[in-house]
Amino acid sequence: MGPGRIGRAAIAACCALCCASLLLAACGGRGNDGQLSPAVSQDPASIPPKESVELQLLQDRLAAELDRLGVDPARAGSQAPSGAANAVFDLSASYRDIREGAVLQWTERLLGDYDMNGVVNAADLTPLAQRWKFSVDYREETEAGVAWWPEGNPGNGGIAGIVSGSPGFGTPAHQWRSARVDGDGNGELNLADVTPIASHWQDSIDSWRVYRRGPDDSEFTLLEETEGCGYSLLRKAMYPAGKSAPDNGWAFRLLFAELGAAEGEYSYYVAAYDTASGTEGPPSNLVSLDFDPLAEPPPPPPGNAAPVATFGMDAFSGDAPLEVNFDAAASTDSDGRIVLYLWDWDGDGVNDQGSGQAVQALHIYGEPGYYLPRLTVWDDAGASSTVVADKGISVSQMGIPPPQLALSAGPLEGRRPLPVGFGPVYHVSAGVEGLQFSWDFDGDGEPDSEVAVESGEILPYTYGEPGSYRARLTITDANGLSAAGFVDVRVTDNANPLASLLVTPVEVEPGLQFTLDASGSTDPDGDELAYFWDLDGDGEYEESGGTAPTFKYSFSEPGVHQLGVLVSDSAGATDTATATVTVMGDSNLPPVAVASASPSVYGAPADITLSAVGSDDPEGELVELFRWDLDGDGLFEVETDKRTQLVHVTQVGEYSARLKVEDEQGLTGFADTSYSVIPNEAPEAFLTGSPDGGQMPLFVQFDASQSSDPDGNSLQFAWDFNYLPGQQQFVAGEATASHTYESGGSHVCRVRVSDGLGGVSHADFGVETQGSGWNIYKLDDAATSGWRTRLELELVDGRPAVAYHADNTGFGNQDDVRFIRALDGLGTQWGEPLLVEDGTQSGLGGRGISMALVGGRPALSWVRGSGNIVYCHASIGDGSSWFTPVTVSNASGVPRGAALYMVDGQPALSWVDSGNMLHYCRALDPAGFSWPAAQDLELLGNFGYTHTPELAVVAGKPVIAYVDDQFIDGSVRWKPALDSQGNSWDEPLELDLVLNHIIGVSVTVINGNPMLVHYTQDGLVFRAALDGKGETWEEPVLISTDKYTNSSFSYEQMRIAELDGKPVVLANDMSIWYADDAAGTSWSGPETLPDDWRADTFDLLVLNGGPVIAFQDNALYYAVKLP
Repeated sequence: MGPGRIGRAAIAACCALCCASLLLAACGGRGNDGQLSPAVSQDPASIPPKESVELQLLQDRLAAELDRLGVDPARAGSQAPSGAANAVFDLSASYRDIREGAVLQWTERLLGDYDMNGVVNAADLTPLAQRWKFSVDYREETEAGVAWWPEGNPGNGGIAGIVSGSPGFGTPAHQWRSARVDGDGNGELNLADVTPIASHWQDSIDSWRVYRRGPDDSEFTLLEETEGCGYSLLRKAMYPAGKSAPDNGWAFRLLFAELGAAEGEYSYYVAAYDTASGTEGPPSNLVSLDFDPLAEPPPPPPGNAAPVATFGMDAFSGDAPLEVNFDAAASTDSDGRIVLYLWDWDGDGVNDQGSGQAVQALHIYGEPGYYLPRLTVWDDAGASSTVVADKGISVSQMGIPPPQLALSAGPLEGRRPLPVGFGPVYHVSAGVEGLQFSWDFDGDGEPDSEVAVESGEILPYTYGEPGSYRARLTITDANGLSAAGFVDVRVTDNANPLASLLVTPVEVEPGLQFTLDASGSTDPDGDELAYFWDLDGDGEYEESGGTAPTFKYSFSEPGVHQLGVLVSDSAGATDTATATVTVMGDSNLPPVAVASASPSVYGAPADITLSAVGSDDPEGELVELFRWDLDGDGLFEVETDKRTQLVHVTQVGEYSARLKVEDEQGLTGFADTSYSVIPNEAPEAFLTGSPDGGQMPLFVQFDASQSSDPDGNSLQFAWDFNYLPGQQQFVAGEATASHTYESGGSHVCRVRVSDGLGGVSHADFGVETQGSGWNIYKLDDAATSGWRTRLELELVDGRPAVAYHADNTGFGNQDDVRFIRALDGLGTQWGEPLLVEDGTQSGLGGRGISMALVGGRPALSWVRGSGNIVYCHASIGDGSSWFTPVTVSNASGVPRGAALYMVDGQPALSWVDSGNMLHYCRALDPAGFSWPAAQDLELLGNFGYTHTPELAVVAGKPVIAYVDDQFIDGSVRWKPALDSQGNSWDEPLELDLVLNHIIGVSVTVINGNPMLVHYTQDGLVFRAALDGKGETWEEPVLISTDKYTNSSFSYEQMRIAELDGKPVVLANDMSIWYADDAAGTSWSGPETLPDDWRADTFDLLVLNGGPVIAFQDNALYYAVKLP
């Protein structure tokens, strides 16, 4: 029997199943559930050609081709594909971050393997018959480099690809799949495509090899999955979950996670591999990636929606070793499928495990700590997304939980030298005593500093060299348990300026001026320079000259004087130069030292202040270095540049100290002082008062004369008639005192009794008042955490209501979210506080609350500890019941809060993330149950992330008012939308300059015209628009010259509202200012709350023709002026 007859018989047996497949396909097709699909009228261009082919014809042609080529179809064995046409042609590489590694992706190439089972055999006739006469559009060879590169995105299957999971006919994905069957690459699937099956008979692929050449390598190296296995990626690792073969409707795409790269340029290629024969296919096209920490990574592929990463965990706490199972099955891709899962177990930004089969994963945490695991997923078209766990994993040691730490910083990018403020927020169950800090600013694994920083405070650090740095903070508690946090900082290059200094004339008489000239200083980058002058030669540049390069000065003291200039470019890079001037005159006299101790007698333990105030030099200036000998041994063990030195003494006894001072010529002076530390016990305070209640104004007399001191010392008294915890305002007085209470509510009078030797005690007396005028009501004992605190006061269902936070731990980013509403229209009676979200639950609670009415019901927004912006809507109009909060955005770092407002019938939010990016997001529905991805509107200055913007609607379009903080100074800006929904935005308008970290701005709209108020270096400023749109503005009106009273990184301490068609303002010190006209051109005030109330945060509302105030410090209060 000849070869041809053997071929036909063998092929007939191989194709027995093919006929059944074709018969099923000819029946009109079935849906995914296996049921017959109804006939549907379609556009001829969207349906396959009607022409078909008999399988027998294809079998005969295959037998003939095998016979012609002398191939025995019954032969066993396999080999990897060969020839240039079998080489992968579309290998590409992407990376999100250098520390996460890269992802290689390509489309499998195996000529003749039309059914994509990895082997070329007779079964490949079936796909050819099913796609008979289909056509494929290829890119131009001159553009693509090969003649068989299909048009379009292999992941674009059209609507059908999304709805049914199979690409629609003629879509790019359908074309790519047909191209796999077009073996001869002529653009039509026909009889000629049988020949490649015969030509590549038994070619096989069961795995892939990935080769890499690094910056220090001369040759390519095979990246093996496990040492000695011979391959990098098993083919089956890329099969859909639960499947034993690729999805037959789509081109077979493969992805490989390269987690071992570092900085520098890397090159890659891939090759098919057959493990049975140990043979390798032709190499693919070569791709290169430059892992430059200062460069942006390659963009994601166009026309492809990114996947959505999400995962769950089955354990959140327990002793080490803690076994945690992870499940990412809920991750989705709207226009394809997820093919790669990368796990970062400890949340340090470095992927630890990657696989196409890692939908479920197990990790054992062997060391105690607090971990925020992270998942990155890649889809089959090369797009990716990352999610960080909302709730961390607390791995304890013998039941003792580790500390919790969140680290934010800003700015995260800029030119060298880049000053960055690091803000740790932490909670330590074991207490902060003995808490150790380890700062690694440059990410080299070596500690750079051990300075301790209180939770919520800022630690400055300046990066002097360009590079990409992963700054890391590790805190360790008294039990030896640690927590770590990190941020990425990118520093670009900046050339130092070159300083030059000349002095003219170089010799002068005492009192005559000379000129310091630094105009010869230059900057290689062309930046404008700022000049700072050292006029005493101590290396401190205490005199700022702005941008003027010359400075005039004079000396009255004879001698040679050292001078210096420091020049700084706009990024802060500096250089210095020095010069001297000689002042003619007589010889030098020694300095005069003056020493004193205060107090001179004090009870143990005592803090004694040693003072060198009054020390001087007859002809010149002292060297600002003061030396103290505290034990009389003749050695001056304390050196300070301050004129005072604090000494803590615990032992009773008589002490002396000697001061040594020195002038510029080296002559010295000495002075002695002494002090006594004696035994002492604290006094016992006792306080009575009468009456303890009544109508205001209420005159009350207080008596602390029964207070006593065990040591018989005379007593001193100080009074705080309206005592608030944390806000002590004592005024010295006698043993008896009186006070008239002019506001209603509950008051506490506190007396401080001291013996003048360090002993102190307190006593309290309560007073209740009622009547017309200001009444203050305590609503809740909830204290603020003092870290980015806010509250909001709104009229809800006809009654005042307050949304606020309640501190749980002082951690500041997991406060309770609470809501309380009055029982009457004025707010003289209140209901019980309602807990909207419990901050004691891990991952819940937060800070930065905002409230608005949405569909007649109150709605809230706040920031959780993870940085997520959440939105919550009341289910009942009075706010007595609430829906489950929804996550609007996974904001990075620790945003201060989001502004909430109704925009074109749907709630909208605006916030600034830790990267200083201003965002806007409007809900997809009127209730706010669904939200799109947030818009990136504007990159703000260094500390923009500490601000909350104001959101309003003006002339039917949303606007955002905010402060762009530029580290040295900033400006108030007005950014309007170009449409009613905020889909596009105009450039911001700069209104006023403000001082460093003056961060607040408040907005209202009166009679359709926007108005705002904020603080500048001059005081409290009001601005009104000229046009009802905010495009042009009146000149600023200075309401008050009182300055902003809170410290840096504090809160927006001012509010503006409308009263009888005119603006009314609540200032930083809780004083009220009333505009005299609707335009706010002049103002009256201030009106202050009686008894000098103060607060961390407050809000203003106009109710029944007058202002009402909600404010919070160590408790929540409400103030209303009753008739």
